[in-house]
Amino acid sequence: MQRLGGEWMSFGCRCDSFDNAVNDSDDDRASYAKALEWAHRITTISVMMVLPGLIGYFVDQRLGTVILFTVLGFLFGMAAAIWQLMKIVAAADSDDEARRDETPSEVRNDEAGQDEKDQR
Repeated sequence: MQRLGGEWMSFGCRCDSFDNAVNDSDDDRASYAKALEWAHRITTISVMMVLPGLIGYFVDQRLGTVILFTVLGFLFGMAAAIWQLMKIVAAADSDDEARRDETPSEVRNDEAGQDEKDQR
């Protein structure tokens, strides 16, 4: 990932909001504290995906079944991880909306007028 012109580039994809998502101006914590928070989120989601499948494997070994509980465990883990990711995205979206609502209406009107001028 490279930073070019104030925007993050990842595999040729423009990610304009990446910098805002990680480096929140309202968040005055140290950068390593933010990094630890993201590492915790990623680790939690990874464990949520893998652990139910490993428990299913253990149950399959104890009961002598083929791979029934392993597959069910991994499916449950995948569903739980997707649910957790959706919660993270919803929280980020609500934070963005709250920031947008805090913007004075004059500034929003000026930006809207500028967008109309750009379209002409």
